[in-house]
Amino acid sequence: MRKITVFFCPLLMLALLFFAACRDNQMKRNFDVSINPETDSIYRVKPMPSWKPTAFDGQGRLFYLCKTWGFATYYRNGTECKNHIDSLLFKCLDELQSHPDMDMATFNGLLSDMLLPVCVDTVEYDSLEFDMKDYSLITNDWMTDTVYLDKEVRHLLANVFNDYRGFCYEARNSSIGQVRRPKKTQYDDIQNVSVRLFGLFDYWNFINYFNPNKNFMDGNWDSVLYVSIPDFVLANDEISYRKAIYRLANHLCDTHASLPATVDTLLFGSYRPDFTMKMIDDTLIVSSIRDEENNADGFRVGDVVLQVGGRDAHYLYDSLQQYVCGSNYWSNQRLVCNAVLSRQEKTTQFTILRDKDTLLIESHNETSMGLYEKNMNLLKMKEKEQLWKWIDEDVAYLDMASLTHKNFKKNYSAISRAAAIILDLRNYPEDYVVLDIARNFVPEKSYFAYIVYPDVHWPGKLRYGLSSNLIGSKNCYKGKLIVLVDENTQSYSEYLTMMLQANPNTVVVGGPSSGADGNVGYFVFPGDIITIFTSLGVVYPDLSPTQRTGIRVDYQVEPTLSSIREKRDVVLEKGIEIACLYAPINP
Repeated sequence: MRKITVFFCPLLMLALLFFAACRDNQMKRNFDVSINPETDSIYRVKPMPSWKPTAFDGQGRLFYLCKTWGFATYYRNGTECKNHIDSLLFKCLDELQSHPDMDMATFNGLLSDMLLPVCVDTVEYDSLEFDMKDYSLITNDWMTDTVYLDKEVRHLLANVFNDYRGFCYEARNSSIGQVRRPKKTQYDDIQNVSVRLFGLFDYWNFINYFNPNKNFMDGNWDSVLYVSIPDFVLANDEISYRKAIYRLANHLCDTHASLPATVDTLLFGSYRPDFTMKMIDDTLIVSSIRDEENNADGFRVGDVVLQVGGRDAHYLYDSLQQYVCGSNYWSNQRLVCNAVLSRQEKTTQFTILRDKDTLLIESHNETSMGLYEKNMNLLKMKEKEQLWKWIDEDVAYLDMASLTHKNFKKNYSAISRAAAIILDLRNYPEDYVVLDIARNFVPEKSYFAYIVYPDVHWPGKLRYGLSSNLIGSKNCYKGKLIVLVDENTQSYSEYLTMMLQANPNTVVVGGPSSGADGNVGYFVFPGDIITIFTSLGVVYPDLSPTQRTGIRVDYQVEPTLSSIREKRDVVLEKGIEIACLYAPINP
């Protein structure tokens, strides 16, 4: 998905997120991704351990109602009872709110009413093995609980699971393995606590059964449900409701999942100062000036940010981390620093430390939309310019930020004789240039990744298949490739880097990439609050994951406080150093 670095109005945000995801999906289709749940192997990783509440109380009853409703929804064996199941859920929610001290027998009666419509008569089926080791996303330990579930409900749950024969109406796979949501009934009355809980339950179960990267979060998804219930119960206004949603999505530890929060101007401001910031060694430092030639406010690269609008910058940083969360440290600080600089006002007073002096500087902020348009126009203008340069007579550098299918040939042909080429992928090139890169930099008959995807016929199972047909060319570049990466290397750019690593002459230099490779999936909460998440897993041929860890880096190089103050690009410096070791290369 195209990296979004600025914030927009809600309608524009929805359009841009949809457009970016469609382009990312198209990129995968260019490789003829072939997904076949009938033949693809099961992807086995150790599922999350089970977690259960121990005391019989209202929060725990909602916990088990959520799990039972989600299970009945996704394991209903093709029966046409979806609307009935949802209506039963709302009935149960109303009953639980009306009777906060409901006893176990009454509660289990509600659960039985939920399960009975999906049960089928015992008939003879072809022999099928239901081995829980095949389910990477779920365990069924919760079905054996005796604190909340009586014998009849435990028996019904086991029967529904054992009678299930692999047909789920609630979700479907696209040709690339991505989960598609069917059109659902829209519930807009977020003042209604049952509607808010329905959104929580629906999202939690969708992630529980179909998010291929669920096992890479820090916590336990069951416990996330439990702690989120009071959050949604108490979120009786729009801002607190949105905060509850973003806190919930944050538990995925997925850079993609935080993007909707960063463009939500009800929570964050729509204005930004004319600089960007990084968190390094617990120091918030100005890392770049957006427009050096028109820096009227007087900020400098290397300034340490102490206060923003009279509030402690570190306090803001810590408090905003509950709403945005990157997949790893570097992607996380990128998102949170952007949130700290998000302002509701057109001017903001900053307290900064420069050398040993404490200064007050007022920023004249621009709209995020204006900054976005400037950046996109700049990238567009550069498409017509020379994107390459010679470091010396044997080493060339190619900036891929404005590289397109149309300008690839003229830029590459100018440096194709180089003994080493440095490809700067700390950006997000045009999607369609992937074919040119494959033909010119990847050896023939290469494959570089598997796609891990949820099997919607068997909720909770993962499968994997080749991400592409064999790609490359026997006439590809034979010199040394140095690929530069950092936290801005995200999703499609990570996928490109993996493709380039199919060339044995490729060396990757830089910091950890974003750790959010793969297409995005959508989920819309009641009230039309959009969320996204990384809906495919992308793994190396040895099945090692890229989610959260990022792509493999051969030479780890990260910016430091001193390198930023000196305006040194330490990643490029290291790339040049390594490239010069291989140049000239004897054929």
